[in-house]
Amino acid sequence: MNDNKLLATVSSDGSCKIFELPSLNQLKKLTFRVDINERQNYSMRGLRYDDKNKILYTIQSPKKGGTFLTKWDAGRNFEPVGTILVSDTICTSIDYSKEYNLIGLGDCKGSLIYVDASNHMSVIKEVFLSEITIKSVVFKNGNLISGTAENILKLNYIYKKNLFSFTGIITLLLSLILLFHFYNRMKKTHHLKNEL
Repeated sequence: MNDNKLLATVSSDGSCKIFELPSLNQLKKLTFRVDINERQNYSMRGLRYDDKNKILYTIQSPKKGGTFLTKWDAGRNFEPVGTILVSDTICTSIDYSKEYNLIGLGDCKGSLIYVDASNHMSVIKEVFLSEITIKSVVFKNGNLISGTAENILKLNYIYKKNLFSFTGIITLLLSLILLFHFYNRMKKTHHLKNEL
């Protein structure tokens, strides 16, 4: 939803529709084609606003083939600002991180895709997780949480110019310290049992 009382939806006809609230009057219908003469239909598969509700990001793909990420300017009547090919397969989920100015995407082949959301969008990294479709992605506390079609959740590090997030590194270090502490405690307990 946009601050201007707008609602954006991915529609069953393959478009992205923009409605005015509370009247639900349709203001705009966004569609996508790589080439104006192209006959292949693309379906909008997901959308996400940036943190200021000024930019709308959509993912769209044909029934088979690659996924495109498009940036639309909400302040300029949803004019398309840029489009890039982000995956060679269908992407099923999208989220935006204000902290890192990143788009996180999950695709059908089980990969996470990190996209720099700055003026000239670019894919930073693709990380293969499993062969299970990633159905949802959410940025939370410096990490990207992914959920698969088999309801498996995974905490993933943020890739920004191939660097881990500060929060992710601290989380990893704290986990290692706790694991080491637990191991030493178990070792002492086992040693005391042997002495008795």
